[in-house]
Amino acid sequence: MTPKQKNRLFTLFTALETERLTEAEHSELQELLRADPDARQLWFVHQDIGVGLSSSQGLRVPPVKTARKERWLSWRPVTAAAAGLMIGVFSSSLVFGFTMLNKPHIDFVLFDSFEDRDLGLQAGIPTAADVWSGNVRGWRAQDGEVIPAEGQSLVTLPKVEKRRFSYAYRIVDMAKFPMLALGQSRQLEVTARFRGTAKGVRNSFQIRLATFMEDSATASRIWEKDQINERALNHVVKTEHAEDTDWITVRSVVDVPAQTTTVFMSLAAANGVNEPSSHHFLDDVKIRLITHDKPLLEQSLRDSLPPDAP
Repeated sequence: MTPKQKNRLFTLFTALETERLTEAEHSELQELLRADPDARQLWFVHQDIGVGLSSSQGLRVPPVKTARKERWLSWRPVTAAAAGLMIGVFSSSLVFGFTMLNKPHIDFVLFDSFEDRDLGLQAGIPTAADVWSGNVRGWRAQDGEVIPAEGQSLVTLPKVEKRRFSYAYRIVDMAKFPMLALGQSRQLEVTARFRGTAKGVRNSFQIRLATFMEDSATASRIWEKDQINERALNHVVKTEHAEDTDWITVRSVVDVPAQTTTVFMSLAAANGVNEPSSHHFLDDVKIRLITHDKPLLEQSLRDSLPPDAP
């Protein structure tokens, strides 16, 4: 970022703080923060300093009027309150807003029951966001053999030679979502429904999630080289086992740090270690982005959130 760009950025920060930000400038600031990591870092530093000074001097932090249209630019009263300012210095409308913001904000990222037959499937590990790839194969319409978990279609995870698990991959591009404000935290929740095809055989169903600072193409290379533990910001694996051919729901949640650019998701199915291979079904995949207006505690909120469908 050049000195001229930094000066412009701080001019916009000041205009926002003093309630002089125009609609055009608001859009300009929004785009700068979304597109430039350096701008986002300066934003966090600026807000951290501002809230600290206001708290230490007992000053009232003014409400942000123009920015209320965008959640990620309207955090300032909330963080000031969290810093220890008396709630009474805010108007009744701000107190109401603070109460509402304590509830998690949920974005439905994906709700896929594989009804769209025109959606292409890529082979191997994906290099771009928002596409299915891996071993997953096309849509199997409802018939007498198996009823989809949701809708009229599903996909197959076929058995793979010389490898136990069969995979479906997908990348979530976090750049599409508003930046976190200071004091906020975020989680990505994935639920998927799996089904085995061989009766009396133990099945393993798995969801694996990893968050990266890198873009989709770089995250894919990290995944392919099995450098996930060394490079991922967070990495979780959830595995469920079943010995029947009913639909099984698996749910996993990963914490998404503010600097996350990419979330890599792997859905996998396999038979038991000593069991003969067979194919599996996958259906009803949901992804939710859950934003909390406070940091995540050691006793995480993830298990208290029901896997609601949109």
